[in-house]
Amino acid sequence: MKVEKIKESNGEVELRIEATPVEIDKAFEDGLDVFVTQFDLASLEGETAPEKIQNALSPEEARDAISSAVIGYLIPFALDAQNIIPMTTSEVNAESNPAKGESFTLSLTVLPKPEVEMSDYSTVAVTV
Repeated sequence: MKVEKIKESNGEVELRIEATPVEIDKAFEDGLDVFVTQFDLASLEGETAPEKIQNALSPEEARDAISSAVIGYLIPFALDAQNIIPMTTSEVNAESNPAKGESFTLSLTVLPKPEVEMSDYSTVAVTV
């Protein structure tokens, strides 16, 4: 996965994320399995996670759910690659939906957790 900082503005960081076909295939496999488990779809008809999702939702909802689950699976790896712990994610943009066997690019804007260094710990008090 290639992750680069595009810009920083008002404390937010915009990242450009490029996932390889192998990473996308893993996201389709693992990310959709998590989705099926999370929404208790395992007992539905279908051999694979995408089939179960498509049987549970309308075609448009299934497409959006699959895309969201795949992207949601990729984001933590991208943040980890940049050593970012997010406080919030404000925007995720992709020009297309991810597809098995194809590379995929998206942009992500996050507000990272601020790093605070204390030079003097003598004023810190802990009360139990």
